[in-house]
Amino acid sequence: MKKISIFILLVSFALGLFVFKPSTTFACSCVKPQGVKEELTRSDQVFSGKVLSIKNEKGSKVILFKVNQTWKGSKVTKIKITTGLGGGDCGYPFQKNHDYLVYANKSDMYGKKELVSVICSRTNDLASAKEDLAKLGKGLK
Repeated sequence: MKKISIFILLVSFALGLFVFKPSTTFACSCVKPQGVKEELTRSDQVFSGKVLSIKNEKGSKVILFKVNQTWKGSKVTKIKITTGLGGGDCGYPFQKNHDYLVYANKSDMYGKKELVSVICSRTNDLASAKEDLAKLGKGLK
């Protein structure tokens, strides 16, 4: 009986290797985060704001913000930022009605020119961005 159990286990394992093919997965890989001044220089748009809405669109999320303060880029009252869906595509996990400090860049990553923010930037929940806010100062008038 013991030999039969071992045989069944081995056959099951062997079948599993041949029947179930592993799928290709992608993971986000970030280099060491840049300092506040370097990230400001590198970014096209830097602002703080509250998430008004989140929409899934063709493999990405479009986040609509009510802008509170701008440090770089267009001074607007509302702005859309695109990010990935998460799960290894570097998408930032924005949540509706939360405030963020956002570092964004112009990109055609999702098929059209738009502002994109990912987890590899210094984008952060506003309450956790005290170091950035202190170094950024007052922002644009």
